[in-house]
Order: sequence, then structure tokens, then C-alpha cells
Amino acid sequence: MTLFWMHLRKDIKKMTKIIFATGNAGKMREIRDIMADLDVELLSMKEAGIKLDIVEDGKTFEENALIKARAVSKEAPGAIVMADDSGLEVDYLHKKPGIYSARFIGCLLYTSPSPRDGLLSRMPSSA
Repeated sequence: MTLFWMHLRKDIKKMTKIIFATGNAGKMREIRDIMADLDVELLSMKEAGIKLDIVEDGKTFEENALIKARAVSKEAPGAIVMADDSGLEVDYLHKKPGIYSARFIGCLLYTSPSPRDGLLSRMPSSA
């Protein structure tokens, strides 16, 4: 993600307001930190007055980011909108849980003392 941001920074310098398609306060802090040296106003969906429950039903992280960006763009025509999607991909588990990371971790919160322990229980022990 860092390379993506660094590549865009030169082009963004001329922009003044960007809506980031998220309601996640932690993600907004991270994005604001990354783009702190730019003269832009970054708004979350809530800060922009956009109330949407976006169904992320894409098959890849990229598809889900596009779904979010397009949904917010419809609510804010002409606005500059950015979105991302991320998750945990474990090579041993064939890149799973991938786009289902939030649901996977949520499930482990209820079935394991720690999500980390639940994930490790799906991998063979290295004895």
C-alpha cells in the first residue's frame, strides 16, 4: 500500500478535499498520517455526511475497494473518493482467510481464547 500512496502523492497535491470510503476511525488516523504533508482535507464517510451500509461482495480486495469507492461516489457526485480493502493472507492456508478476514477473526473471537491461537490451530505444529 505504501508504494501506491507514494505514487499518487504528486498528483494529489492539487486536490483540496478527498472522501475516504470508510467509517473506521483507526483507518482514518492511518490515512491522515500517511498524507499529513499534503495540503488536502481528508473526510471519512461520516464526516462527509454519507450514511451507507456498503455490501462488500467482491471476490478480491481490489473489487471490494472499487465497490466502496463507487458507492460513495454516487452519494457525492464530483467528489474525489478513495477506498481500500485489506485482510490477512496466510501462505500455508492458500491465502486464506483473504477477503473474509474480518468474519474469520470475528468468529475466532467467540471460539478461541485469542484469534492468533485460533489461526495457529489451523496450521500443523512444527515439532
